[in-house]
Amino acid sequence: MNGWAVYALAVVTSLVAFSYLIRRLGPLSWRLLVILVLGFVLLTPAAVPETSNLAPAWLVALFEAVFGSQQLAINALLPLSVGLVAFFAALVVLLFIRRRPR
Repeated sequence: MNGWAVYALAVVTSLVAFSYLIRRLGPLSWRLLVILVLGFVLLTPAAVPETSNLAPAWLVALFEAVFGSQQLAINALLPLSVGLVAFFAALVVLLFIRRRPR
């Protein structure tokens, strides 16, 4: 089995368990938002420096920040930050369209 498949299965299983734990906290929309953002952060890939492999962006950034260069850590977080900005921009647009009076 592919390493990414095992990792994705572990993330999805962890998110299901986490959603079960927070099922009584706040409205469903907020819980769903937290689960989606957490899943996005955990599953966004980034290139591992000096190889042709991909790894989770948060893991590459953490490893490079601790053991490598700060610039490589920032480069690893770039796909994650761009994706989160796009996700929240789409969410704002959807909320604007949904609440617009007819």
